Amino acid sequence: MKTGVICDFSLALPPRNSNVDINDFGYADMVFVPRMKLHTTATKIWDDLAWESAITSEEARKALELKLYKFAEIDWLTLEDAVEKAEATQRPIHAVISWGPLEDESC
Repeated sequence: MKTGVICDFSLALPPRNSNVDINDFGYADMVFVPRMKLHTTATKIWDDLAWESAITSEEARKALELKLYKFAEIDWLTLEDAVEKAEATQRPIHAVISWGPLEDESC
C-alpha cells in the first residue's frame, strides 16, 4: 500500500567513536561525536499496511551498504582463503591493509 507518508525512520552513527565533517555557515571542521541519532516514532498507519514482500534487516543493511560504499562490492577474503583462491585460479593476490573502517568518510 502506497500512502505517500513516511511511517518510520531511523538514522544513526555506528556504535563506535566517530568523527563527523561539519560544514555550516561557510566553515568546515572535523569534530568527535560520541553519539548521533535521528529517529521518528512509528504512526498508527502500520496497522493498515499489508506487506506483499519483506527483506530481513541484514538484507536491508547489505543493500544500503552496496549503494553507499563502492568498496562493499569487493570480495574480501582472509589471507588463507585468498591464497587458496589464488592457487586455484592461478591469479595474483591484491592485498589491501587498512588501519580503520572504510565506511568512516570523515577523513
